[in-house]
Amino acid sequence: MIYSITSSIDTTLYEQYESKNTGLDEVLQLQKIISESNTNNTFNSRILTKFNLGYISSSILSGDIANTFRANLKMYTHEASSLPFSYDIYAYAASQSWDMGIGRDTHNPKTTEGASWKYRDGQAAGTTWETASADLYTGTAGGSTQTTKGGATWWTGSVASQSFEYQTSDINMNVTGITKAWLSQSWFGGPVIANDGFIVKRLGSQEYDGKNYGDLTFFSKETHTIYQPRLEFGWDDFSPVTASLSELDINSDVFVYVKNNRDRIHRESKERIRIVGRSRFVSKSYSTTATEMEVKHFPTNSYWSVEDYRTGEVVIAFDTDYTKISCDSEGNYFDIWMDQFETSRRYKFVIKSVSGSMTKVFDDDLTFKVID
Repeated sequence: MIYSITSSIDTTLYEQYESKNTGLDEVLQLQKIISESNTNNTFNSRILTKFNLGYISSSILSGDIANTFRANLKMYTHEASSLPFSYDIYAYAASQSWDMGIGRDTHNPKTTEGASWKYRDGQAAGTTWETASADLYTGTAGGSTQTTKGGATWWTGSVASQSFEYQTSDINMNVTGITKAWLSQSWFGGPVIANDGFIVKRLGSQEYDGKNYGDLTFFSKETHTIYQPRLEFGWDDFSPVTASLSELDINSDVFVYVKNNRDRIHRESKERIRIVGRSRFVSKSYSTTATEMEVKHFPTNSYWSVEDYRTGEVVIAFDTDYTKISCDSEGNYFDIWMDQFETSRRYKFVIKSVSGSMTKVFDDDLTFKVID
């Protein structure tokens, strides 16, 4: 099973403007500005994003989500420029609470209420980021001077990272360790850890080494697109093939349909999608049974995915661990929770089967629309 939640609050912290809040911006930015005259005058930005884990926690307790889940932080690129061939991005668990704020980059004068490089809750409240918490620089980093003290605080008990090497700049980072620490409220039995969200940044030595690592912007929770930051959970819910059914020959001309397709599915529902594969052309034969109606199962290594019907963007990708198609005496099926999709949008299921050296993708417009 794959299930994702979107961020509840997010913002960018700008070192160059220590009190500026941009909580309502539609993008989040990883930026590094280096003074042409003095490389010690370097200004970075960092991203804060938080996810409400209440529903996830209750679903684990009820057994709907397996405790052996994997969690990935997913952020989608809005724009990227001057990126090096290879670079790394890191995510830590923020160690103090913060307010998203209502500022925008275009506000003039700048909005100073809400999280900024210097303040957790805005200039008026005046609560600064602590200078003695884990991994916060106290003035120097990587041999160069940090321009303005601040930029959030974070725990180092578990760190997530992703390496990029001439590939898409979308973030798809395994953050299982951090997420499990929040749900259990401790680092491996250590201190109590509150969920104050992720801080996404470059490595400290890269923030102040005088080198340019490009400019990255990602869609924020305020975007009017399908690309909001997501925390994606995956767990194994595979049930093996029932032995009494024969296997579908995917080498033949096969078409696929959804047996229980309602076309419009309510967002709050949890669906069991039943898929059927049949030969497109049935040869004539003399028999007392309708062979074309015989229920057959897809090969064991068969998977499902979901695409946005209008844009063609993959919303849930094929995953050999977490989107495997199950089978019972009635045939093949997979479970899916609909509240992870946007309402009033149309999506489609795509099926992939692997049998020996043959891999076949079935894209037969298995569409559905999510409604309230």
